[in-house]
Amino acid sequence: MKQEIYHPGNLFFSRFVSSLIYPFIRIFIRSPATPNIGKNEIKKILVTEYHCIGDVLMIIPALRLIKSSFPNAELTLITNSDVSELAAVLKLADKIIPCDFPWTGKKGKMNYQKVWDIAKKLKRKNFDLGIDFKGDMRNLIFLWKTDSKFRLGFDGTGGSYFLTHPFPLPFTNHQTDRSVQLLRLIGLNQTIDNSPINIVSNVDNKKNFMVLHPGANHKARQWSKNKWIKLVELLEHSHKIALVKTNDSVKTINALKEIYPDIFIFSGSLTSFGKWLQHQKVLIGMDSMAVHLAGVLGVPSLAIFGKQNPDLTKPKFNKSVYIPPK
Repeated sequence: MKQEIYHPGNLFFSRFVSSLIYPFIRIFIRSPATPNIGKNEIKKILVTEYHCIGDVLMIIPALRLIKSSFPNAELTLITNSDVSELAAVLKLADKIIPCDFPWTGKKGKMNYQKVWDIAKKLKRKNFDLGIDFKGDMRNLIFLWKTDSKFRLGFDGTGGSYFLTHPFPLPFTNHQTDRSVQLLRLIGLNQTIDNSPINIVSNVDNKKNFMVLHPGANHKARQWSKNKWIKLVELLEHSHKIALVKTNDSVKTINALKEIYPDIFIFSGSLTSFGKWLQHQKVLIGMDSMAVHLAGVLGVPSLAIFGKQNPDLTKPKFNKSVYIPPK
């Protein structure tokens, strides 16, 4: 199977830039005195995962493996502002730092000067181990600027010299498997706890719905509103239906509301959605963060794939299934 993570042209250009700048930057790169990552020496760990909400949810098994392998270490997770509150509620790390970096395409993103200021602040924390699962050279440059003693990651788009422990990116592996595989490569062989996460919350009587989540942040992953209308038509006589309203599903939700004026519509923050979702019967959604969040919470889910290859991002939980693209 060919790689489908990066556009071939962008991949070629990034690797070309990587080889071009290496002669000028290598004199600034320090290597640790020993290449061995001693578990007893690791007291502070930094993990960077700040692109999409679903990306953060898919590395939860890896974060759990890090915690169990270094039980006495403090784990800091840098993630985007959309998911930072939820990450704290799910207790994914000891410290959560929200950052919307300029190369992630986020609205309201910070400028590069602010990025380097954050890197300087993190440098003063004296991290023993820094980890990046993405394989993007820009991520690796940022990780290098934090000056973590050991820097572990994939060199998918180049920049392996920014890491003390670089490994080739397994382009055709599932995103969750890639992150765990990276940790296995440095000898973290503990069994991973895959039990659902429970969020403490005061829940009202809006329970046991079949939840439909039409939203997806990429148009190629979205269903037409007519398909959602047909699905509700098939289900509404035998199930209690709830819809989830997001910025990218407004037209579909409004169309359904006109046909079914009494249908329940959930609208709220990502954290409040998680607290509500954990008490529902099942979730049906596109290839998006919602199906992964359902799996994390132990809620059965059905993921509908558009053009995305399910082998890379399908939900990997005991109660999750998916429909591949035609």
